[in-house]
Amino acid sequence: RLNYDGDLFKLQRGFTLRFDTYRKQLPIYLATLNPKSVKMTAEISDGWLPIMIPMDRLKEEIDQVNDWVRDAGKDPADFTIRAPGGVTVANSPEDQARARAGQAGTLAFYCARMGEFYYRQLSRQGYEDEANAARLAWKDGGGGAAAQSIPGEMLEQFGFVGTTEECVERLEQEADAGALLHSVNVMEPDPNEFAKILEALKG
Repeated sequence: RLNYDGDLFKLQRGFTLRFDTYRKQLPIYLATLNPKSVKMTAEISDGWLPIMIPMDRLKEEIDQVNDWVRDAGKDPADFTIRAPGGVTVANSPEDQARARAGQAGTLAFYCARMGEFYYRQLSRQGYEDEANAARLAWKDGGGGAAAQSIPGEMLEQFGFVGTTEECVERLEQEADAGALLHSVNVMEPDPNEFAKILEALKG
């Protein structure tokens, strides 16, 4: 049954589940960006879902969050952090090109068409010039021009596209930085090959 006794809501209703639940308590993860919100996330939640953090700064950011978790009297081992960038397995040059084009379009959209929130995040992470260039390109030439303005180095920092082996290495780097959860997309239509790729990614 749904039983909840909170400060604002008190719920005693629902239906009985006829199976054992995976866990007795549902974890609450927060997706936050600015430093004050991230600190609050470390203090009150069970995990953090970051976005727009470059790979070369991920360990530094996670170390800071884990310090805040400790300051709140909690154990970082009980606090879950997801890697902020997606990893796309693409084993053909054509799939890799499509994946990178999509990634560039997404980054350009966040730079130019999502207000100030993500723009400020990118600026905090050292990519203000690139974000400004994408905004200007969008203004002058639309989304396609903005996507083309995104440098390849920026694409690899905020996401990753590669072969199965290259993606395994990237996932290991994310794990070494302190991330426990990972976002992975596999561009493979054949079910048998798809299963083999998943096994390789699991390690």
